[in-house]
Amino acid sequence: MQKIYKPTTEQDLIELLMSKSVPLNTWGKLRTVTHLYEELVNNEAFLTIEEDSVVRHINVVSVAVNYKDTVLLQYKQEFVSGEINDRIKLPSEKMIDGEDYESVCKRLLKEELGISIDVSFTHMEDKEESYIGIAYPGLHNTINLHFFSTILPLDFHIEQEYIETTHKQKTFFKWFPKDYLKKVA
Repeated sequence: MQKIYKPTTEQDLIELLMSKSVPLNTWGKLRTVTHLYEELVNNEAFLTIEEDSVVRHINVVSVAVNYKDTVLLQYKQEFVSGEINDRIKLPSEKMIDGEDYESVCKRLLKEELGISIDVSFTHMEDKEESYIGIAYPGLHNTINLHFFSTILPLDFHIEQEYIETTHKQKTFFKWFPKDYLKKVA
């Protein structure tokens, strides 16, 4: 039986993670306890206690943003710590508890790319992944991934590159040929 854990303070979270032998001394390169606590407070994630481990649960929406014969992909993140994460993936956004898929897709276009146009989204597939984290070393994760696709109008003015800047990081996106996704999948 899963027990959902809601820490009341960041210190409560630290104590739980330490009691389950999560190696907090290895955290900090990509994410910190403060980042995890913010996810929990902002209802982007929740934790369960399962036997001897803590599991972080999140729902993520990924959108294949298509324009002509290209697709927009994230190719790099630069963290305030100086760490660089090179990876090719679809633009993605964590769902906030209670949010519907279309709202997340629109928020993703607006927040990550600065795009505010009325487009439709097609649901492609769902899948679940479970793994021990890289960003949060030693923390178990269950991620429900929801994939969507959209096509920008032919007359839409696109930028060659998009950069999302937050207090934690810069995320870089650019257009790749559509068949590029098959090469990196």
